[in-house]
Amino acid sequence: MNWLLIKFVLIAAISVIPLDANALNENQDLIPINSEEEQVVGNLPEAKITLYAIKKGGNLTKFRLESNGNVWNFPNWRNVSNPAYNPKMYYKDINSDGSKEIIIVLTTDYGTGILEQNVHVFHNNKTNTEEAFKEVLADNPITIIQKKR
Repeated sequence: MNWLLIKFVLIAAISVIPLDANALNENQDLIPINSEEEQVVGNLPEAKITLYAIKKGGNLTKFRLESNGNVWNFPNWRNVSNPAYNPKMYYKDINSDGSKEIIIVLTTDYGTGILEQNVHVFHNNKTNTEEAFKEVLADNPITIIQKKR
């Protein structure tokens, strides 16, 4: 029962993020890149961000995020390979600081009545010469529930 409540809170938290049509990842097809294994699994043209992954078995793994010449590797990220559950990417100011964050939602499991997702948030740390994103931890749904009691 607790897992169902946690999943509901996570989905509810994600649905609170204000979206517009340009923020959604419209690319639902995997596009092969230089290597036969690595594929584009999402992009945000407004932010000049592209997300790559390798399809292995029933999962997307070994993620790589590119932004303005910067590259971040996430070998432990995982997403199911079903195209209906491709990673979702958003570029929004979710903490009202005047700077947009990158939000990446990965689906790790799904089934009848179940949808497990991980949310990764990258805050924009602008410098005088460039934009650099740094991952910040999203609140654990259990912590959110306990704070509301």
